[in-house]
Amino acid sequence: MEVVFWPRDIQEFLGCEDPRVFFRNSRFELLYTAKGYKDWSQEGKPHTDFLAYAVLDEDLNLIEKRYISIKSTLGEYVPVSMKDSSFVESNVILTRLTVGDAKVCWRGRLEGSYIDLYSLDPVFFPEEWETKVGWSTNTVEVKEGYLVGWHAVLKDLTYKNGLALVDGRGRLLGTTNYVLSPKGVIEEYGDRIRVIFGCGLVVYEGRVIWIGGVSDWAIGVFETSEREIMNLMKEAT
Repeated sequence: MEVVFWPRDIQEFLGCEDPRVFFRNSRFELLYTAKGYKDWSQEGKPHTDFLAYAVLDEDLNLIEKRYISIKSTLGEYVPVSMKDSSFVESNVILTRLTVGDAKVCWRGRLEGSYIDLYSLDPVFFPEEWETKVGWSTNTVEVKEGYLVGWHAVLKDLTYKNGLALVDGRGRLLGTTNYVLSPKGVIEEYGDRIRVIFGCGLVVYEGRVIWIGGVSDWAIGVFETSEREIMNLMKEAT
């Protein structure tokens, strides 16, 4: 194994995590969470979860990197937390914003280093028994639209996961109930108990393969049929 990407900036002072990887135009594009500070004067104070974008060539050499903010006619805004993001088509992006105490899944349009404020629409909200939700994986195109994983943190701090179906503009078409939740000692016990958090989603020969962290100590690979997922999908209303 070789480490090909690591923290290099003050915005990543506390680390990089949760990459969503896309191979487009003969290069790897990453959306990931950078945990750090806006400037050195903030060190030791509450950090910011920056949404970051990086490009690597086919040999996994870093070509470019930038941090994403929200822009309107009034200027530029960096939320205290913007993470759990994925591309859909071209510059359509799914992201999780923290606004006040609300942690909600959104869709919007990415233009260079900015998400256009006026393109943002909420897509996915926590239920009353959940503290927050977020997009978990890259998107994968299927005949019905795009599959994307999502996670919820329950009020007992357990992570549970489902799959959503969105269209090319990120609009919600349907969602499953939880299809992955930690069960048994191997999945429940680790450095951070009772967590399954997927970052990678693959559809191959009719199988849906979800790759993700298990209680922050192992990597899990979970698999089922695409037909089964579609049978579990409930149409959005």
